[in-house]
Amino acid sequence: APMLAHHYATAADPAVVDLAWSDDLDTFGRVRAKAVDWLTRTARLVLRRYAVDDAIALLRRAMELAPPPAGQAELWTAMAHAYLLRTDFRAYQAALQRVVDVSDDPEQRAQAYAMMANAVTTWGVVSPALPSDPTVEEWLARALSLADPGSPAHTMAMLIRSSWCPELLAELAPAALAAAESGAAQETLREAY
Repeated sequence: APMLAHHYATAADPAVVDLAWSDDLDTFGRVRAKAVDWLTRTARLVLRRYAVDDAIALLRRAMELAPPPAGQAELWTAMAHAYLLRTDFRAYQAALQRVVDVSDDPEQRAQAYAMMANAVTTWGVVSPALPSDPTVEEWLARALSLADPGSPAHTMAMLIRSSWCPELLAELAPAALAAAESGAAQETLREAY
């Protein structure tokens, strides 16, 4: 995977577009998409070894190839996961905010808001990086309004909100548990219990 990523990324380098691809921009587009795909795959493999800085470098290189907005959002989400392993909340939050900024998909944006709120409620963020209560409540409200009811992002936001606002626990917990039990996401079911 690293060799393929390297070769595709080299072939799709924007600096050589005029030289190598000027007469065949369609092929360049396909090569660029393959480069982004292989760089992302390689970054995920590298993260399994906890080589966080290497994974982030690969994801940034993929971002330099200017994928479409949906691809950028996926890359920013992958970067957020890398920052999570590094326990760098500010970078994690910034990466997820970029997902919100570039994505046109309401579900993807809802997931990013829910992930930011989840980091605050379950991650044990150190106090200097802790966002204010109204900020977390705004993230949860946005996640709930953007996500389809019953979706993993909506269920996650309900679960987080019930733990963030204990006064709402009795109201939200039964609906969140029912949504988690009917969904396919094991992580939301685990969080519900």
